[in-house]
Amino acid sequence: MFFGKVERNNLKFATPAGKTWKDGLVTGNGEVGLNVFGGPGKEIVLVNSSKLFWKGYTGVLPDVSDKVKNISKNLNEGKYKEAEEVLTNALKAKNYKCEKTYPLPLCDFILSENLDGSFSDYKREVNFDNGEVSSEFRVKNIRYNREVFVSKVNNLICYNVLASGSKNLTGSFTISNHDLIDSFDCSTCEGIEVKLPFETKTDKDMIIFTCRNEDGTDFGCVAKILCFGGTLTKDAKNFYFKNVDRVFIMAKTFVLGQKEKEVEKIKEELSLVKSPYEKLLKEHASSFKVSKLAEVNINSKHFDNVNLALYNNKTNNTLSIDLMQNLYNYGKFLLNVYGENYKLPCGPFNGSYMAVDSTTSNFLELQRMFNFAFKLGRADLIKPILENFYDNLDDYKKNATRLFGCKGLYVPSFEAPDSGLPGSTDVNVIMNYNVACYIASMFYKYFVMTNDKDFMLEKGFEFVEEVGFFYEDFFRENKSTHVFETLFGYSPFSTPANIGVNGVSIANNCVADFQCAKYVFSVLNELCLALDKSETEVEKWQKLIDKIPDAEVDKDGILKEYNGKSFETNNSCPTIFHLFPYNIGFKTIENRRDFDELVANTIKFRFTKSIGKFDCGNLCDMATALATCGDGKNAFEILSIIVKNFLNDNLILNNYDCLNSGVGISKNYDVLNLDKTFAFCNAIQNIFVNSSKNNVYLFKNLPKVFQKGSVNNLYLDNKIKFDMDFNNKRGVLKVMLKSCSNMSIKLYLPEGFRKVKGVELSQVDSQTNCINNLSLPENKVITLKIYYRN
Repeated sequence: MFFGKVERNNLKFATPAGKTWKDGLVTGNGEVGLNVFGGPGKEIVLVNSSKLFWKGYTGVLPDVSDKVKNISKNLNEGKYKEAEEVLTNALKAKNYKCEKTYPLPLCDFILSENLDGSFSDYKREVNFDNGEVSSEFRVKNIRYNREVFVSKVNNLICYNVLASGSKNLTGSFTISNHDLIDSFDCSTCEGIEVKLPFETKTDKDMIIFTCRNEDGTDFGCVAKILCFGGTLTKDAKNFYFKNVDRVFIMAKTFVLGQKEKEVEKIKEELSLVKSPYEKLLKEHASSFKVSKLAEVNINSKHFDNVNLALYNNKTNNTLSIDLMQNLYNYGKFLLNVYGENYKLPCGPFNGSYMAVDSTTSNFLELQRMFNFAFKLGRADLIKPILENFYDNLDDYKKNATRLFGCKGLYVPSFEAPDSGLPGSTDVNVIMNYNVACYIASMFYKYFVMTNDKDFMLEKGFEFVEEVGFFYEDFFRENKSTHVFETLFGYSPFSTPANIGVNGVSIANNCVADFQCAKYVFSVLNELCLALDKSETEVEKWQKLIDKIPDAEVDKDGILKEYNGKSFETNNSCPTIFHLFPYNIGFKTIENRRDFDELVANTIKFRFTKSIGKFDCGNLCDMATALATCGDGKNAFEILSIIVKNFLNDNLILNNYDCLNSGVGISKNYDVLNLDKTFAFCNAIQNIFVNSSKNNVYLFKNLPKVFQKGSVNNLYLDNKIKFDMDFNNKRGVLKVMLKSCSNMSIKLYLPEGFRKVKGVELSQVDSQTNCINNLSLPENKVITLKIYYRN
């Protein structure tokens, strides 16, 4: 609630959300998600379950690998579009059918109040410490409050409505299907018909909402209504309260069940709940620990009024550190309520029946969502996702064989329901064989962050090894140079400058393919050493690494997207897939700072050539990559552009240009996906510190507005805990490192460093800006004080 001590760990708004769920404030417990919108007279709480989906179809994948030879044939003949569509057309000819599933809105709580006049002093808030969403306003001399949360203890939705004084609440409550105005498929700009049989009925002091899904299972929600003072009446679908002091609604949802059985079970469970709202909130809060996650503090004053911070940001060129601080804190909160074993970019907060980009993409969106979690020390969120990928291993192997005729595995960016088979025959899905590398990067990062050898030996190593087998089989060795080449390749959503066919991404010797393969081979080399595999296995992967050609650099010092002379880099393209793994916030295993410089220069050059073509995801990738290079100054500039042009009023990023400013792509619909928000937060973390293997990289430069602050409880590779205090104005940095085992690292210092206290002078290499062989004894904090010219 808003009264009493003002807490820093929250988010406050001074205006109502309005009519649409896309402006709502979200919360949840990982399984049940709530999206609260509306205003004083009518508030709506959209209720979702992370397990509720509809539509979707999985067919039998035919073998079309005999057509692969036609891809390179068409490519060599300059028939680029035909080459790109070979496998897609072959699958369609063999009648391969698949359809995505979509998250299905479960229901709406609709609270209406009869207010005697216009409202004033409106506030709404998300409390990061307990997940409570609340609102407050006044009408004349009466103060009204509403507060809601979902318990992590028992999945109970608790909704409390009250007013100052006595007998001042009059209104109604019901549960309904989510408004069918959102039954609109923006990908086709056509309306869809929702034929699901929704039903609402009242029974004594309970209201029951049920619906039968297309698969024959039922879902629904049962709520118990408690009124204190006044009267409570009902009709077939609504409860009416009159002159009451407080209304307390507690509810539970069910999915994938049989309604008669589930409704009776929930009614019994609700009848046993005797605790008041305040006690239930306290019990829940003890397991809601977002404030104990890593912290980045940029000396923000922390705007209490987010609306003012948003206004100030949209009228100034530079992102205010106050708004940036709020966005980072909100990102941590969203990750906490997002849920384990859940992959949808919209989270359990979606209010559309067939929302654009609401289905998981295993390529980039998934990494944007979860790479943020690694440094927060929440690798536990990633493990269930990895388990799911391992469970689909047989399907992935089938994909590799039946699509490309290769051993190993192929992970589609979109999967058919309850399988690992392709969920679409779209060219951008079928031709993108590098998705498996992106998943492999998550397996490897999970291992270096947790040292979970049992999981890697039982599951993780096999998955990554199969990814390596695919590249080994797919690539061809040039007999003269003894380096790998590709008969064809794919650099997603990027068109070579010289082929003259818009929207076609096929080429050969794509740097993205080689960078991904090199990363996988390097990971396998490292894992073989860490897991005590044979020397023969270590040597095998090292030999394959040696056959990967280096990325070529053009005359301007920019990394090319294609090796060789057949295809020309199109630097006016906003995507940077050829800069993997920087685009997802990881460094290469053998990282060199000179390569960091090439990556940073390429992004800055490409950015200036791509104005007007960006979506929010493109810019998040660029900011993340720059931050991973240590270039905080330019990363911050892109983050400023993102917030100014893509930020929705509820602090969730829109994928398209909200202002039609000309910076990015504009659409006539919104796509609010959490992966962009999480990527934004990941970039903030990476501005300060990055790691790879036994190397730790401090920032090269910090934005000037970062005058002073601190970073606490970040987790780096090899389970190194990282803390720092900085004063950028004075050029002083205090770093604290703690390892869970005895180890030595290289610590790369900021550019312009002058001296370091806490190590021997002989360990500092001024040529490479590096402290060599910095010893980290087990569980001992090592403190360094670094002076630099900012």
